[in-house]
Amino acid sequence: MRFSIRVSFSVLIFLFAFVLINGISAQEGPSIYERSIRSVVTIEGETSLGSGFLVAPQVVATNYHVVSGLTNAKCYFTKAGERFEVEGFLVADKLNDLVLLKVSGLKERALNLSSYDARPGQRIYVMGSPKGLEGSISEGLVSCLRTIDGTDKIQISAPISSGSSGGPVMNINGEVIGISVLKYAGGENLNFAVPVSELKKLLVNLPSKAQELSSLPPMESEEEDVSESDDMGSAELIYDVGITDGDTPLSLDYIAHFRDSTCFYFTYDMTGAYESDPLSEYWLDDYRVIDIASGEVVKPIRSNLIGSENDPHKIYRGTKMRYSITFPRLSPTVRNFHLLEGNCDEDNFCFRNIRLRDYSTADGMDWKTYEKMEPEGTVSFFTRSNKSKFSIVLGGVNIGTLAEPWKERSNDLGCGSTGKSVLTNRLPVGKYTYKATSGDKTITGEVNVTAEGCLVVELGK
Repeated sequence: MRFSIRVSFSVLIFLFAFVLINGISAQEGPSIYERSIRSVVTIEGETSLGSGFLVAPQVVATNYHVVSGLTNAKCYFTKAGERFEVEGFLVADKLNDLVLLKVSGLKERALNLSSYDARPGQRIYVMGSPKGLEGSISEGLVSCLRTIDGTDKIQISAPISSGSSGGPVMNINGEVIGISVLKYAGGENLNFAVPVSELKKLLVNLPSKAQELSSLPPMESEEEDVSESDDMGSAELIYDVGITDGDTPLSLDYIAHFRDSTCFYFTYDMTGAYESDPLSEYWLDDYRVIDIASGEVVKPIRSNLIGSENDPHKIYRGTKMRYSITFPRLSPTVRNFHLLEGNCDEDNFCFRNIRLRDYSTADGMDWKTYEKMEPEGTVSFFTRSNKSKFSIVLGGVNIGTLAEPWKERSNDLGCGSTGKSVLTNRLPVGKYTYKATSGDKTITGEVNVTAEGCLVVELGK
């Protein structure tokens, strides 16, 4: 009986401690958020986006790479709120990727810096603007203390993304123990921060006069497996453009700045071409960016669109194609430019006078539809019936009407044949249903589209 009472009492003590600890933890995050949110800012430049936080009156700490290469920048607490001009930088540490900025318009209090070093297993909170989503907070642990490329880093499990760079990493008391700096693109929650001890060194004998941002030497690229720019989903800044090349089916959808590159994302849309233009052949030739201010020409690094004049990419009616073109990171001074191909005649695309300030920024985009072009195949429909004009819906898309019967004896139409007696469509591999309607007559069926293959379907046998 005595043993039973002792066990029950121990269980009660355990349960009380568990509830107490978890109750404190549940209150801890909201408390830190409320005390810190007005001290954490989003930093936005012409071609970059990052985070920062107040460390002294009118002084903001962030990563060197967030502002390196910029001529000017602004910061804000919310997108809809006031923008504060960054006057320049006070002191910089390129090796540890830190910089202190002068922002006279900021009157909010500074965050407290921890007196103790980070410890593995310690619970932490990270604040910043991942993907431009300002005022975000995430929880995690200090995973390990490491030395990377000769500098000390804190490995953390709290999620960070592009845009988080420069944000504070805080302990359970809301004190800064580190500054978010980078992530391993291929890892799961393998994120890193600069120890606050490196930041404290910059605050000693802080100068009162700021230097221009443009005088900061550019930041070298990180190692390939560490750089944020290796993850195509981690753009520093995305512009939602949505402009077309005249009356052509081509549109420029997005422009995204990464740390080491600038990517343009396009759609060639033939979904509306039902009665004309059954087939478009497309390839890229001599495409480039021209800076209007300087006349400088920037050549591309690569494109994921495969094809040439002798072997063009085919886009059939009822389908659309998306692709991307990658350039070296455009300079922050390139703000008004042309994106051209060839001589800008009817066979080339031409986007003139693109001004980045005319377009809003986006929190994200569907990268996979642009970066990974799916294998495609071709389906051709025909009929020998003189009395039938079939309207055909393939995979839920109206691809047109057969206006004339196929009069040749051979069934070999050739892969990609088009015309009044043949309807051809190109689409990603897979199984699709079709419905062919002629008056009261309806024919349904299923086709299996294979990569680069040509499937011929005769209607009304």
